[in-house]
Amino acid sequence: MGSSELSPRRPQYRLGDFVIKRHRFSDSETAGYQQHYEDSIGTAYLVTTKRRRKYALLSRLVDQWQSARSSTTPTERTLSIHLRLGDRITQKKLPTAAKIAAITERILRRHVEIDRIVLLYGNHIVGSDGRQDQSLEYISTLEGVLMQISDKLGRPMELEKRIDMDPDEDFAFLTNSKYCLLTIGGFSALAGILSGRRGGVVYLSSYRGPVRLLAQIFYSRLLGWPRRRQRLG
Repeated sequence: MGSSELSPRRPQYRLGDFVIKRHRFSDSETAGYQQHYEDSIGTAYLVTTKRRRKYALLSRLVDQWQSARSSTTPTERTLSIHLRLGDRITQKKLPTAAKIAAITERILRRHVEIDRIVLLYGNHIVGSDGRQDQSLEYISTLEGVLMQISDKLGRPMELEKRIDMDPDEDFAFLTNSKYCLLTIGGFSALAGILSGRRGGVVYLSSYRGPVRLLAQIFYSRLLGWPRRRQRLG
């Protein structure tokens, strides 16, 4: 039997679950994540607390992670769009590329200072279940429509794609974004919560108006809090 067969299976990196569902991770599971993702934000959260949804702690861990390495940060005029695709791309609750583009156009009309759009997508599922080809086709379609919107508005717009990059790098990027558009999933939820706590303007693909996130208000369906939401004029 080869050494590779003796090696423990590498678990999926699930930052959203680590924070939202911390109580479900045993000490042995935590040790496994320490082994495979030793210097990650998620592992730092698991070993620091056994309590879930400690957003102030998570925010500090993001800052510590960034201070220890050179990472890219968004400009004040950047709109960051996180796309939860991959194995979720066939789900009905995932907004279409056309819907994301329509919301983006409204954001650009409201915030005329935005001159850069960054699409963030990472697939943590390998093999056919990850639906990588479909995901890349979705991104290509969205990219084309966004460039049409830029031409329609008569505003030069830089468009950047961050595909399958380090998830902690993407999470820190979203957390520090002044403008965010989020789709579905715990990763998006956490990034929006932290961005909102830092004064960011966060848009959800299920709502029309901009919101400043207080987690208890804006992620009620995902995280189980009372269903209230606030909109800014």
